[in-house]
Amino acid sequence: MRRRARHDLDLAGRAIAEGQTVLLVCGAANRDPAVFPDPHVLDFERPGGRHMAFGHGPHFFLGAALARLEGTIVLEALLARLPDLRLDTAEPPKWQRSLNFRGLTRLDVAFTPPSDDAADMRACRPTVPRAPSAQRPTPTSARSGPSRETPRARDPG
Repeated sequence: MRRRARHDLDLAGRAIAEGQTVLLVCGAANRDPAVFPDPHVLDFERPGGRHMAFGHGPHFFLGAALARLEGTIVLEALLARLPDLRLDTAEPPKWQRSLNFRGLTRLDVAFTPPSDDAADMRACRPTVPRAPSAQRPTPTSARSGPSRETPRARDPG
């Protein structure tokens, strides 16, 4: 994200002149060692929570709570199904090349394949309530409003 300085200023010991373009990199903000201890380590219990992953202020992502919930559900289900999931260290992780976001393009993992036992499958399914099938709209019952049929011309004779 690029911004132009409105006036001369000092930013973290660097002089920024009026009109100068500054490149803001949110991914770098999330890895600032002055804010996050061991920023290169994935730590789900890291204190602080002042990351920029969902933006900030008026640019804060409205779906952040849903994204956090979805992540929790996915990770819990994955770890319930594959309790011995671990990194495969034969190949190092591959990172995307981007100034905007830090992310993996490849992360090899290893695990013991689960049994085919149906009980194991039910154990890892999220318990999200679903509407009974009688209440779900069907393509024909979901329509509302006037019919879209083409009116027929009357025979004047």
